[in-house]
Amino acid sequence: MKKILTAKIIAVVLALILTASISYAINWDFWEDSSEGVGPIETDWYAVEDWELEVCYKWGGPEHATTVSTGTASYVYTTTATIQALKDTIEYPNGTIDILYQAAWYVKPMTDSLDYRVELTNGNTLEVGSGTADANTGGSGYYAQYLSEDYTKATLYFGSDSLEVDIAEIED
Repeated sequence: MKKILTAKIIAVVLALILTASISYAINWDFWEDSSEGVGPIETDWYAVEDWELEVCYKWGGPEHATTVSTGTASYVYTTTATIQALKDTIEYPNGTIDILYQAAWYVKPMTDSLDYRVELTNGNTLEVGSGTADANTGGSGYYAQYLSEDYTKATLYFGSDSLEVDIAEIED
């Protein structure tokens, strides 16, 4: 009998704690309780809807909050750029050699647009891609070609910057 009474008391206490916790969570306004400078990011190119704010209020939490200031030099990020390059050397029974080169790249500026180009180099230069990347869609590409020349570097030039990587050899 004593065990049943103890179990009932524990169940009632847990129910009270759970009810109080749920009530607090429903009524807690994160933006009122958080530090100054944290809030929804407002831009002129995307209107944040109430349901999106509600999801962020309930599930985002203060450790994920950030701000972006579009009028100053205080940005979360600027330009995103990456490049990968691989080569696979193939030697045929007759002694000839072909090298399969593969390069993939992506560039996305934070604002405006910029021109980019991709080159393989070894003293000589081979342009394998180019284009214009904009802030909404970025720019990307893929190049695959058998060549006889042995290139060692791949470079992504974007705006006034560049990103150079060694071409990785695929081991058989």
